[in-house]
Amino acid sequence: STWQSFSEATQSKCMLEMMYLREPFSSKIRDLIAKTLLNNSAEEWARKLADEARIPCAVVHSTKQWLHSEHALKSGLVEQSEGELRIGPLVWEEDEENGPQPCTRTEDETRVPPRPSCNPRKPWLEGLKVLCLCNVIAGPMVSVTLARFGADVIRIDHPKPLYDPRITVQFGLLSNRSKRTVLADLKKEGGQILLARLIKWADVIVFNGTKQQLTPLGIDPQSVRRLNPRAILCLLDAFGGPREGPWSERIGYDDILQASLGIMHRFGEPGMPTEHAHIGTIDVVCGWGGAFACVCALLKRTRFGIGSFCRTSLAAAGQYLQVPFMHDFPGRIFDEPKGKVRGAHALHTCIECSDGWLFVAATGASAKPVEIAEALEKLRIAGISDLHEFCTCRTKSDVLAKLQAEGIPAAPLSSLEAWRLSEKKVSSFGFEHHPNHPCGLYLVHPKPCAIRALTPQRSLGTSRKLGADTREVIEEFGLGQYLEEWLVGGVVSESIAAEFLPA
Repeated sequence: STWQSFSEATQSKCMLEMMYLREPFSSKIRDLIAKTLLNNSAEEWARKLADEARIPCAVVHSTKQWLHSEHALKSGLVEQSEGELRIGPLVWEEDEENGPQPCTRTEDETRVPPRPSCNPRKPWLEGLKVLCLCNVIAGPMVSVTLARFGADVIRIDHPKPLYDPRITVQFGLLSNRSKRTVLADLKKEGGQILLARLIKWADVIVFNGTKQQLTPLGIDPQSVRRLNPRAILCLLDAFGGPREGPWSERIGYDDILQASLGIMHRFGEPGMPTEHAHIGTIDVVCGWGGAFACVCALLKRTRFGIGSFCRTSLAAAGQYLQVPFMHDFPGRIFDEPKGKVRGAHALHTCIECSDGWLFVAATGASAKPVEIAEALEKLRIAGISDLHEFCTCRTKSDVLAKLQAEGIPAAPLSSLEAWRLSEKKVSSFGFEHHPNHPCGLYLVHPKPCAIRALTPQRSLGTSRKLGADTREVIEEFGLGQYLEEWLVGGVVSESIAAEFLPA
């Protein structure tokens, strides 16, 4: 039968290779899962899967449900004061003696700290050494952001990847640029020897996972401090907050947090939650948050000479993506637009012209009735009694010219692909081309030009084939005598596959 053939086809293969199942298997499995899920409530399944089996899982919540959830309040991700709810910090420092502290706090908050001295001709983080123990997107984005400003980054991956090639390699084409790459099993004795040398070397150590995962790997704050008192440990996890909460040790990815925080509820239709994009909606912001936490910790080390344990999470980053909505108070009405909407209201929306779409902002998204009335009167005086009818029979350029003449903001809808093909040069955006990328393809990356610094940024170049630097790094750290033994014993490896992009 088809099930027997499926079993035979997968016996000799890792199931990750079968991640994208074809028919009829995908339909059969989907139907079985849907039928089984009806046996328990969503909350019961979340406890069984997320807490007991440690399988990423989350109940789809609205923003209001998240703000009032037990975990959000107990973990400090949401703060309550005088009956009002608001989101907590994006990043924080975990201090064993004094508890969690905002990363921006100093001993004397009234004193303006001196600007760190730097060479205006060199990237300001040149010489900073970063050990990246991360995977997927959020964690690697921390170290690649630091690399943009000059940091030297060594990343370690497992010799036998736990993810399919798309996650292991393809996501890293952007987030693992300019990093030396080592394949090592840190749970083996040899891997622990290598890890200890790298911790002593590093200024910053970045890990994405739960707090409970730190100790078995020997990278908990106490272990790191014994090896290197000046090292900064940065932890990114899924549901972590400044305090412990019931979901603090749950594992999860971008879409798990979209479900929990209200993003899927907001972008979906009634009864049909929808994922917003698929890759990096929260991940990238979380990575930048982690980099910001590291910089705060570096400033503290400059003043006091000690390392620290700084943190952020996907939950914290996902809240800041929704800042206009993430609050509650007595009488608040959650009436923000949701689902397949084109804007906040008729004067702040996408409008179709005869040859394409424009976004028009005749008022702000949260305009008051009096402001809307004033904008309508302004349009009427300009000869536009109905904005939508006016646009329908005219081209984008004609409508833009008319609206701009009246001082009404508008812009044509575009896409990243359209920008790439047009090769337009703007101050805050652009692309760089790699016709001879090591993966064998013509690759195009967005330029790192959105961040303006007083010192130059480093050209990141390309990502490297996994394991390409294993031999060099082991020899550089004085462990060359173990190399062949470790290669044979599976402690380290120089490749996960013959190809850069394994099939």
